[in-house]
Amino acid sequence: MRAARLQRVLTASIFAVLSLALGGASCDKKSVASPAEPGPNVAFEPPAGGPAPKAEAPKAEAAAKPAPAATGEPAPAAAGNHVAELLEKLPSPCGKAMSLKKTIDSDPACKQGPFAKRFVERLAALEVPDDRITEVYRNRYGEHETFTFNLRDTPFAGSPNAPVVFVEFFDYACPHCRDAAPILEDVVGQRGKDMAIYYKNFPLHKDSMDPAKAAIAAFRQGKFKEMHKALFAHQGSLSREEVFGYAKGIGLDMAKFEKDFNDPATEAKVNADKDEGIKAKLQGTPTLYLNGRIYADILSPESLNDWVDEELAVNR
Repeated sequence: MRAARLQRVLTASIFAVLSLALGGASCDKKSVASPAEPGPNVAFEPPAGGPAPKAEAPKAEAAAKPAPAATGEPAPAAAGNHVAELLEKLPSPCGKAMSLKKTIDSDPACKQGPFAKRFVERLAALEVPDDRITEVYRNRYGEHETFTFNLRDTPFAGSPNAPVVFVEFFDYACPHCRDAAPILEDVVGQRGKDMAIYYKNFPLHKDSMDPAKAAIAAFRQGKFKEMHKALFAHQGSLSREEVFGYAKGIGLDMAKFEKDFNDPATEAKVNADKDEGIKAKLQGTPTLYLNGRIYADILSPESLNDWVDEELAVNR
C-alpha cells in the first residue's frame, strides 16, 4: 500500500526534464484546497518511536501480503539480488564509464559511491519501480540545476559558516511541514558545525500569510525559533487574534511585534521568499535544497545525515 502510494505521487516535474522527488507527504501548491492530498516532493519518515503519519497504510495490510514462501524465494535474498542488479545497471555517480557496482568495488577516488549505494537501497526498500529509481538516481548524480537563494535577513539554525546549507520552503498551514520540523531541528542540532538550515515561507493556504508575517516579526526580536514551534504546535488555529496570542505567550514586546507585523516590508519578505521558491521550480511544501540543489530523498535523520556526509566528503 505504501509503495503504491509513493508510486502514484512520483510524477512531479521538478527539474526542466521530468524529475521525481519521492513524494508522499507534502502539500501540493496545485491542490491546496485539499491539503490531505499528498504532494510531489519529500517523503516523510517519522523519528524512531514517534507517531506514524496518518496517511501510512495500516500494518494489517502489510500482513495481508503473500508470504515470502509463496514466491519460492526468501524475501531478504530477493531484496539483496534486486539491489545487486540495480548496482550493475546504474552508472557511476562520478560520471565515469563504469557501473555503480564497479565504482564501489574498484574506484575509491569516487567519494559518492557508498552514498549512492545507500540511496539506491533506500529506494529499493520502498519498492519504488526500477525506472523510477533510475530517474531519481540520474537526477541526483547526473546533470542537475543549481539554484541561488537570497539568505540575507532570513531565519536560520546551525552555523552561519557551515559548509552545507539547506534552504527549506514551508507553510505553517501544511501538516507535513509540521511533521518535518522536529526532524530538521534534531539533525541541525546534531550537525550544527557542518550545516545550517535557512527557513523560507511559501504560503499556500488562505490562512498562511498571518503566521508567516508573525514568524518574521518574531525573528526581528530574536525569537523566530520560539514562534516557529508555537505556530506549528497550534496548526489549525492560526487566525490573526490567535497568532498575536502566541506572540504574547513567548514573551515578545507586543508593541514592536504589532508594528513589525503590519510593516509592509514584512509581507514583502514573505512574498519574496515565495517568489524564490517559484523560480526554483518548487511544487509543494516542505521542499529542501542542499547547497542549491533539490533534496530528493526520504525526510529522515538517516537520509539527511547521509546527504550532509556526502557533501562534506566530496568537497573536503
